[in-house]
Amino acid sequence: MSGPLLPPGFLARLQAFDLAARRPFGVQPGGLHLGGRAGTGTLFRDHRPYAEGDDPRTMDWSVYARLGVLVTKQFESEEAVRVVLLIDASASMAAGDRERLRTAARALAVLGAIALGRGDLVDLLAVPGGRRRTFSGRGRLPDLLEALGSVEAAGRTDLEAGFREGLKGVRGRALAFVASDFHDPRGATAGIDLLRRRGWEVRALRPVAPSDLEPPPEGRVVLVDAETGEERRIEVTREGRERMAEGARRRLRAVASALLARGVPWARVPVSGDGAALLASLRRGGVLA
Repeated sequence: MSGPLLPPGFLARLQAFDLAARRPFGVQPGGLHLGGRAGTGTLFRDHRPYAEGDDPRTMDWSVYARLGVLVTKQFESEEAVRVVLLIDASASMAAGDRERLRTAARALAVLGAIALGRGDLVDLLAVPGGRRRTFSGRGRLPDLLEALGSVEAAGRTDLEAGFREGLKGVRGRALAFVASDFHDPRGATAGIDLLRRRGWEVRALRPVAPSDLEPPPEGRVVLVDAETGEERRIEVTREGRERMAEGARRRLRAVASALLARGVPWARVPVSGDGAALLASLRRGGVLA
């Protein structure tokens, strides 16, 4: 992937955001315990009306811009949280316009930048074939961005096996973000289920390109499986295009339903979107607060 993942000046915009988590209390990795009081931390809990003397950095300016009401963000009192960034680097992520993988990396770069800026421990793992790397401290952000930007797509999707192998040695609870097209023949949520069995809180990011929902034009076409290279020649008719489009929408809905049934919020991230669209999709999907 070429060019910077995050454009110049974009990092300053991230100060208005935090990682969203539903669990109000619990034990964090390394034996850290979240207290029952609000404090300064990474995990957003709730809003309350602004009170004189509140730190301006904790005010939610996006709410003020929309509603003209001053509110203050409340966070769980904590020392550190383990944030695990998991990116699907199988060949299907580079199919078509090849921007799907870059969009996934950009979304995870945003989340990693926020986590490092709040003092969290960040793990990065690309599947398949990746080696888990750990980053700590805001000074490691360039290293994290370089690692994300160097991910290349190849191989077949098997998120469950990749997560099991790549996350060996990681103990305790974590907040995990999985960026994938979820075209896993073992089941779209197989990797998600493995993380949930660990007791982790999981968020899913799904890069969606226009080509995902737009069938090929009418006429004779060759369909190529991005992961196996298998070719299939078909004649596309008008009725066939309509069936293919409906099938694509049905697959998208099926993955969304499977994630929501497991209580896993997910963000549909547009491949063609700019930085503002990326942030909006992450917030709309319950990934950012």
